[in-house]
Amino acid sequence: MLLPSAETEWPESLRPLLEGVTGTPTAEALAAATQWRESFAQWVRGASLEERTLAESAAWARLESGERTPAELLFLLSSCVELMWPYAAPPSGLLQQLRWRQESVLAALQETGDSEGATRVRKESDAVVSTVLTRYLKRHPESLLSLVGDTPCTFDGRALRFEHAVEVDLKQVLGPGAKSIGLLEQLRALLPTTPEEGRTRLMEFIRSRAARIPWNEASEVLAERLFALATSAEGRSGMSGFLACYPSGRREPDWCARAGLLLSRTLEAGGPPEVVENLCELLARFDAPPVDGLRGALGALVGGDFDAVANLEPVRFVLDHCLATLRKGEPALVLTLLWLEERLFRAAVRKGLPNAFERRNRVRVKLQSLAPAFDHLCWLAEECSELWPRFGAGGVRPGMDELAAWRQEVSARAGRKPVLRKAAIEFFLWCAPDAAASEAELVVLALARTATDRRLVRKLKEHPSSRVRFRVRTLQTWLQGSGKGGAAPSTEPTSAAGPSTLTEALRHLHVTRAVPLGGRTWLRDRDFEEALLGALSRVEAEFATRYPERFREDTGALVSDLLEGLRAELERVKADLSALLAQGQAPLRMELTVRKLRAALDAKTVPDDAAPPEAAEAPSESATPAPEGTAAYEVIAEPVSGDDTLLRANAALGDTAVHEDTAAASGALETTAASASSEESAGSPATATDASGSTDAAAEPASKSAPSEVTEAEAPATTAIASTSSPMKSPRAAKSPAQMSLFRPSGVEVAFVLDVEVAGFIRTKRVVSVQVLKLEQRGEGQWMPTFRLAREQLDALLLRTDAAFCLFLVPPFPRAECWVLPTRVVRGLMEAQRSLSGVRREDVQRAARPLSQWLMGDLVGLWSGDERSEALARTEAASGGPDFVLEWRFR
Repeated sequence: MLLPSAETEWPESLRPLLEGVTGTPTAEALAAATQWRESFAQWVRGASLEERTLAESAAWARLESGERTPAELLFLLSSCVELMWPYAAPPSGLLQQLRWRQESVLAALQETGDSEGATRVRKESDAVVSTVLTRYLKRHPESLLSLVGDTPCTFDGRALRFEHAVEVDLKQVLGPGAKSIGLLEQLRALLPTTPEEGRTRLMEFIRSRAARIPWNEASEVLAERLFALATSAEGRSGMSGFLACYPSGRREPDWCARAGLLLSRTLEAGGPPEVVENLCELLARFDAPPVDGLRGALGALVGGDFDAVANLEPVRFVLDHCLATLRKGEPALVLTLLWLEERLFRAAVRKGLPNAFERRNRVRVKLQSLAPAFDHLCWLAEECSELWPRFGAGGVRPGMDELAAWRQEVSARAGRKPVLRKAAIEFFLWCAPDAAASEAELVVLALARTATDRRLVRKLKEHPSSRVRFRVRTLQTWLQGSGKGGAAPSTEPTSAAGPSTLTEALRHLHVTRAVPLGGRTWLRDRDFEEALLGALSRVEAEFATRYPERFREDTGALVSDLLEGLRAELERVKADLSALLAQGQAPLRMELTVRKLRAALDAKTVPDDAAPPEAAEAPSESATPAPEGTAAYEVIAEPVSGDDTLLRANAALGDTAVHEDTAAASGALETTAASASSEESAGSPATATDASGSTDAAAEPASKSAPSEVTEAEAPATTAIASTSSPMKSPRAAKSPAQMSLFRPSGVEVAFVLDVEVAGFIRTKRVVSVQVLKLEQRGEGQWMPTFRLAREQLDALLLRTDAAFCLFLVPPFPRAECWVLPTRVVRGLMEAQRSLSGVRREDVQRAARPLSQWLMGDLVGLWSGDERSEALARTEAASGGPDFVLEWRFR
């Protein structure tokens, strides 16, 4: 009798039961098993977690090794469900150990002659082992192979059966989504040892379950497993089974591109030949659109340097593999193979390798039947193999006239037949080195003679090579006509299709942007500027498109959304803009911030209770009451440079905005203003004195920080129009500068601050003041013909700074854009129209430019801006400043 030793570490509370179990004879074990189970169940209900953990460890130690009595083994097998829980790491070889102990118990029962009892024990123990194994697989799905070892199994479409006895229902153990990939990979590893009748079912099960997993969740995990097989010397057999179970991977472009990149790096580094073979085999399986493994394998050789490779045998293997998998109807691939074989031949001759001539002749014989006009393809491959190395380091670059003659000959030979043009277009875009990219693009332009050729160029935007896609985008600017004023070429190229002179070649280089060109601003990078302009244009177009739905909103809310849209869009494309900087240019840090300085954007007027008594009691005799519903304007005297005091017009459109016909309102306003101006000039000597530039006795000395002196010709009109609620105050009775309170003009003012600090170029911080106005509707769908705007408001803005513009918010007319116009131009338009209260929409549209172009050309281009400290300080002022400040920093 074997008693439990101290090393098994059974819990003290369970030792009495184990002592009784080990002392039971084999013949009485089945009869006593019922009592054991009841006692053990009672112990489980009262056992602590620590006791159960100790019991699990002791049970596995006794099952794993050592001689045990049949009664003890029967107890352990029947209690496995409660003794072994999958919280810890699963023990290795669990199924084999349990099956071994099961056979020992059954053999002992057979010796006692209890065949019926042995059959019952087999059935019960099989169910217990199945439950234990299923629990472990649910918790640790990646441990299937560790648990079952090399135990033979079969599959009936629902469950795995080990030795036709232990059953695991796969639908119960598979987790949702990507969590099931681990178990699916374990099942795939069982395929080689699974009998043929169950192998097909198991493969179908894996494929069907993998199809239910969202591919974006599974592709990254599966890619790591696939390329772990591809980069191992023994993984070639596993790759075929992997792609058979996950067929979606054969259409994954990222996998194909990664395989081609690994092949290129392996060839450059001189990696193991087995890995080269694995990657070639893997690329051959990427044959389902939209991926092309053959072009991926050839792409690994296109950019390689055969002279720098120590061993050319792997390169020859890749070329032989591509030749064996080459499809008919691919003249471009035939030309590419001819060019690669010609490069390989020249490198082999320079290295003194044998059989170089025999190999080249053998390959040409095989390729001759795969493409028509084979002689022309061979000539082109030899020409490019001879010419393109001269563009590299240490080579003698051909002259421009020589290149023009070469392009003309190539276009004459390769342009004879459509199949030759098709082969040459893809070949030049794909295989030409970066140093010869300009020549390759010019040749393609000469070969793209028909609409079919141009469609081929457009289709190459989906080419697996990033070099081809980039060059196609460059050529599209010409083929779509944007190179010459937006109009496509009206005629097909003649026999002299390519540029034949130096002047034509330079013109082509400029139009197709084949050489680096500086931008239109100090940024000095055309692509960076276009990306920046595109981001600004998208925000502007979206705002203008939505304007008909939002024009009733407050102007401040519209401006806030527009500025925030600009900030968010530039933040989104900041990474792309940094990547577009010209090669060799210092990194440029760009930041755009938006600040709102005023909570209330409505017009503010001077409070009546703040006026001095004499001003309130002495109304001007020349005051004329304004028509009802017109806007109210008030003249405020402010000290300016020199000893003069000018009446600065700082107008505010009142809350009683007119909603009647604009023409009638504007006419009434102009008539009233003209009457008031004539009466004032005749009966108010103070006003005349101020207008002529004489010194007012009541004016304070001029401020040293005021703008430059304003001459008589530049002084604005000082027309005063009384409001409907109170008569017009005389300029003599205006408040002194110490007493007056500034009030806001109509509309919304935005200060655009540009802060540029580029070492060795410029350091500047400047501000541009922009008055924002919006177009309103007269009726449903009828936009007003004029923008409501007071001329005095423009005069006040121009007195403060010359860097002043007006931004007009409009619906698409017909382009979706916002209009920007210099304030002086707007005032000139109003003066020409003899208008005091508005400017015509058609005139603004005729002279304005889009907001995005103004931001890039005038603001970022440093063509506008006020650098004076007074103008910059106003953007930080707590009162009297703009409503919004947009600050754009370049470092």
